[in-house]
Amino acid sequence: MVVLFKDSKIKKLVKEGNFHELKQLHLQSEGVVHEIIRLLDDKGRYGYNHFAIRAIAAKALGDISIKDPEAVKKAIPRLITLLDDKDWDVRCAAIKALLDIGWEDPETVMEATPRVIILLEDENEYIRGHAAFSLGMIGEGNTDRVREAIPKLISLLSDKMGDVRWNAAFALGRIGGKDPEAVREAIPNLINLLDDIDRYVCWTASFALGKIGQKNPDAVKEGIPGLIRLLGDKDGRVRSNAAFALGEIGKKYPEDVRQAIPKLIGLLESKYRDVRGSAAVTLGILGAEEALEKLKELLVETTKVSIDGKETTIGELAREAIENLQSR
Repeated sequence: MVVLFKDSKIKKLVKEGNFHELKQLHLQSEGVVHEIIRLLDDKGRYGYNHFAIRAIAAKALGDISIKDPEAVKKAIPRLITLLDDKDWDVRCAAIKALLDIGWEDPETVMEATPRVIILLEDENEYIRGHAAFSLGMIGEGNTDRVREAIPKLISLLSDKMGDVRWNAAFALGRIGGKDPEAVREAIPNLINLLDDIDRYVCWTASFALGKIGQKNPDAVKEGIPGLIRLLGDKDGRVRSNAAFALGEIGKKYPEDVRQAIPKLIGLLESKYRDVRGSAAVTLGILGAEEALEKLKELLVETTKVSIDGKETTIGELAREAIENLQSR
């Protein structure tokens, strides 16, 4: 059943930032999205959190798209024009909404790419960060779409804001995971970021080196000492990604990575499941027979974990690692 709502009601909910109610009304009527799209042209200010009405409308569309991306695709052209808005909160909300809409299918927001590249130089740190992340998503499957942005992404690895640095590293990792040659010039910078003061930056730099190393371990081999140091980091996400990256490099250079084995064995007792899982995988790759007894202890663990996009359990990862050890 289609339910009609007065646009004044939708505007009131948008001004209040009542995203939950807007999503509930959307389930009753497609007209809700139409009314929200109209508010992308609203010039009013001082709604929810003192943001411009059109910024809140963009955020509402992004929220709805998480569950129903098809419903908001008609808003994409208007959201793209808002990337040029004079107000930073509008630009930020528009690029975040486009990110949400294109999350499962980046092709849907491909036409935004030229404007998003321009936003890499925006004065606002959050916009630079969102722009970098978006380009990683868009360029993961086709480097040519974002090739001209790669030098700018590399320059953002030196941005004064940690949020920008980690988003740029993440984007280069996603692009480099498919096309390592395209991001080769970024690798020295990524290795340097392993010592960054921001733990998020260390985390994504490790991720990027691991993704690049999947296809070209030679290119990231110089990062081994820094990655081994990060196995002792206080942040579990950093330790997990460092272990993952060392495993990818260790597929070709196991002898160079074997010095990490004592630390990796210690990580099998971590309270963080991702750390235990990544350590188990890498120990199997390295053929670390000294880890066999500790790996056997994990066989009964049914904790679910995702390693490099693969959904599995700690016990299954331990079993695979043991099989790798015993097949050598």
